[in-house]
Amino acid sequence: MNACIKNHSTYGRCLYVENGSIELYIPLDFGIRIGHLSFIGEKNLFFVQPRDMQLFMTEKGWKIYGGHRLWVAPESEKVYSPDNEPVDYQILGKTIVLTQKEDIELGLIKSISLKLQGNRVYLTHKITNVKKEPFVGSLWAITVMDKGGIEYIKLNRRDGGFDALHSIALWDYTNLGDERASYERDSITLKSLDLDAKYKIGVRHPVTPISYELDGVIFKKYYQVQKDKSYPDSGVSYETFMSKFMTEMESLSPLVSLGEGESAEHEEIWELERSQKKEKV
Repeated sequence: MNACIKNHSTYGRCLYVENGSIELYIPLDFGIRIGHLSFIGEKNLFFVQPRDMQLFMTEKGWKIYGGHRLWVAPESEKVYSPDNEPVDYQILGKTIVLTQKEDIELGLIKSISLKLQGNRVYLTHKITNVKKEPFVGSLWAITVMDKGGIEYIKLNRRDGGFDALHSIALWDYTNLGDERASYERDSITLKSLDLDAKYKIGVRHPVTPISYELDGVIFKKYYQVQKDKSYPDSGVSYETFMSKFMTEMESLSPLVSLGEGESAEHEEIWELERSQKKEKV
């Protein structure tokens, strides 16, 4: 693994990391974010918010920026506290540790540890409660993919049984008849289209990895589903949000209760592979 400081056209000063196969750009002047993921020298798979885009911003100064971020669920005004200050980083052998300054609104310190191995990125998301009041919520790992791809969510399948096998949460703006969505017995497929309407669902316990195919590359997100634990948002461990600009792939940890000084972690694995689909002649 090689790491150095490079300038990104939108994100500015970044920690650039590559291992001969894949590359990352990690913004250092704001965050905590991972702004770029791709095979070396190829197109970024993540959405990047243009500097002049007025959407996905708040009056208090929060903006989406793009890429991958660590949030906490359930969603509230507090999670939109601006994260515009510099990020600290350490390189410990083959592991990079990113640490955000204390989030005053939430009373949390957030960090992401990551390492590259082949076509994979191993991530550990961590929150530490630094206030006297307990924190109750979930770690929320949000990866914002660029527009134009297709998301595949695999569902468990069985024959027989009298109880419900799946549970899906819907947001108030979600239309189950949305033309971007296709629902099958063992999968949900979401196609990124140039539509103004927003779409968001949560799935209780999908089969990982969840994947997103864009321009001949498949991004896969793995995380551990803990079926015996409680989750936020009607009990879902995975959520996805779509607009005409992006598709968000969001995994959640079980709900945790943290006293002062206590921490919790949530792990993901990302994997890139080439699409096996052949181009039409």
